[in-house]
Amino acid sequence: MRGLRIPLTLALAAIVGFAAQRLATVEAERPPERGSLLAPDALDPERVTQIELTRGAEMFRFEYRTDGWWQTAPIAHAVDGWSMRQLVQRALKAESLRHSVATATDGPGSLAAVGLAPAAGRLRIVEGAASDGARAPRAVEIEFGRRSLAGRAFARVVEGQRGGAGADAGADAGGVAADRARYDVIDGALHEFAIDRDVREFRRRELFPGVEEIDRIELSAGSSTTVIVRSGRNYVVESPIKTRADREACLELVDAIKRARSAGFVTDAPADLSVYGLSPAAANLRVSGPGGTRSLSIGTAVAIGSQDRFALVDGTVSVVRVPAAVIAGIAPRASRLIDATATDARPADVGAVEIRSGASILSLSRELEGWRGSEQAGSGDARVGTVDAAAVERLLLALCATRATEIEIGAYPSDRELAVITLRGFAGEVIETVRVARDASGTGFLFENGDRVLRRHGAIDLPSTAADLGFAAPTPATPPARSTSGG
Repeated sequence: MRGLRIPLTLALAAIVGFAAQRLATVEAERPPERGSLLAPDALDPERVTQIELTRGAEMFRFEYRTDGWWQTAPIAHAVDGWSMRQLVQRALKAESLRHSVATATDGPGSLAAVGLAPAAGRLRIVEGAASDGARAPRAVEIEFGRRSLAGRAFARVVEGQRGGAGADAGADAGGVAADRARYDVIDGALHEFAIDRDVREFRRRELFPGVEEIDRIELSAGSSTTVIVRSGRNYVVESPIKTRADREACLELVDAIKRARSAGFVTDAPADLSVYGLSPAAANLRVSGPGGTRSLSIGTAVAIGSQDRFALVDGTVSVVRVPAAVIAGIAPRASRLIDATATDARPADVGAVEIRSGASILSLSRELEGWRGSEQAGSGDARVGTVDAAAVERLLLALCATRATEIEIGAYPSDRELAVITLRGFAGEVIETVRVARDASGTGFLFENGDRVLRRHGAIDLPSTAADLGFAAPTPATPPARSTSGG
């Protein structure tokens, strides 16, 4: 038995050594655990200032400006900040399912085999320096390979701090990948957004991106120009004539401009803009405010029978398609923006009314108990009397609140004039003077207050004569007859 101990001991040692070797081999061949492709703190998403996305031979550059994100190469166009944040977040959250090292220049395990030599695309994200100088600018760069099975794809980090799944072999002490033959199998979500998505989908479709406050709107079409300017809470029409603007209509126009969006992108940097009616443009809409000036060039209809238009956004070379409904909202006729009432005075602010009709002048004055009037015909003495207060209120309502059914810009028909009505304040100051004439049909009225705007009304209630207003002067008392009988 003693002679067998030594051989048995040696056999046992050999078995244990073989088992240990097998366990070590299994441990070495065990795939690494899942982890993020990039380190969570590889960069600060809130300080990203530039993104470069390369697809084949084409590179797209995006930069953050004071007015938001813009694509700056190969063309200039405002882009959606959400899309840029998605690119950064998807890169930071990309999950490495496993990593490998290419050991041959060709073959199944080579970089060429997984689409990384050359790469199908590249994403480079640059972070700006901290404002206090505490941190220098950083960048990460990821190369994209081909798509794989089950929604996976190949990628590798060529710059920046790798995540836990690939931060072991092949990385230096700072976590920067040094072995360019190293690549990862990742989830395909980043590929879908960075490589497969149409870059034009990153662009903003607003026709006036970044516009918040609008102080001036100018629409030019041929020889006609409409200009609207904000004055406090109200608006003024400065062209084609200077007159009061309809505040509600102007607010709707401002809102339509802020919400205006294209229906899609037609082409980038065309060789001949005249094909789209943009050189010269059929119309140009320019808006100005505290944030600067933006303009939109509007071209021809996109097709026969279509009201949609080609357009070019200020600062870009991308031709877009603008729906007819959007065009109607942002480029209304000038007449729609003009105040349709004869005056913007309030009836409560009117202390006196003067109505001239031919040689007759009817003056009305507001008193505590109602209205009083005086009528002067020609050079005779004025007659003082009472008027129907309700009739006067109906006159003020027609002038101050009743909206015209149609607005024209033209000469006032003096030959059909009925009256000139002057509204005065309580101190006698003139508030507004409105001229009233019959329309061409003889059944309606035209109001005009010196601005060459004819506000057309139908057969409205317009008490403007002494009879309409119930003017009545007291009749002088008859003196008693003298007696002829003797006393």
